[in-house]
Amino acid sequence: MNIVDREVWGAVPADVSRMSTHTIDALTIHHAGDQTAARGPERYRSWQASHMDRGWGDLAYHYIIGVDGTVYEGRDTLYEGDTGTNYDPNGHFLVVVEGNFDID
Repeated sequence: MNIVDREVWGAVPADVSRMSTHTIDALTIHHAGDQTAARGPERYRSWQASHMDRGWGDLAYHYIIGVDGTVYEGRDTLYEGDTGTNYDPNGHFLVVVEGNFDID
């Protein structure tokens, strides 16, 4: 499988001082939840900036799957992801898929 590296899509370096290591034992898949016109790396850079503005050390997710099926590298899997939901993401391998699956 081809995976687009962080450097290729323009991610900024993570701030690992704000991140905790973990051991993966679950897979959690999120959907972006909206239908914005911005797609691909432009959108992922925006997500990363927003997540880091929240005090998180990086993009919340370990991998991103674009609407065209392209897979993008996110947060290093060594580090626990972040989430604005009510579950503890420790141990979760977090993947986000572009799109709103309540609509699509």
